Amino acid sequence: MKKILVLIFIIGILFIITGIVEKMNIDKKTKSKLHISDTTERLNIVKRPKGNLYIGNTIDQVISQLGNPTEDIFHLINENYRGYEEEPVYSDYFTQDELHETITVRIVKWRNNYETIAVWSRNISDKWEIFHSIKWNIYTNF
Repeated sequence: MKKILVLIFIIGILFIITGIVEKMNIDKKTKSKLHISDTTERLNIVKRPKGNLYIGNTIDQVISQLGNPTEDIFHLINENYRGYEEEPVYSDYFTQDELHETITVRIVKWRNNYETIAVWSRNISDKWEIFHSIKWNIYTNF
């Protein structure tokens, strides 16, 4: 009798575990299960960086929106420059003739504990116009 009760108990546990696993693996349309992708979606976690949010604006316009930056630096870019992974491919924005000469690029960043916003700009008619921008957080994979 004890063996039968133990067997029924084990079968019941297996049904419960099977139901939990199935609930986690199905119902993709309603997203009622707890998947990592759904959790990151609910927590506003970005897996890929968001780019080009501020293109066409000037630095002054973005500073008025976001407040004072945490970094404001100038880089001298030429054809041999190799930047960090979040930096744009400068040959997409400048001609080879421009890259043969040295170009001054202003990089402005806003950082907090959770995310970073960076914009790259060039001086056109005494205004720093943004040609590339990117936003990422601590969970972003480049």
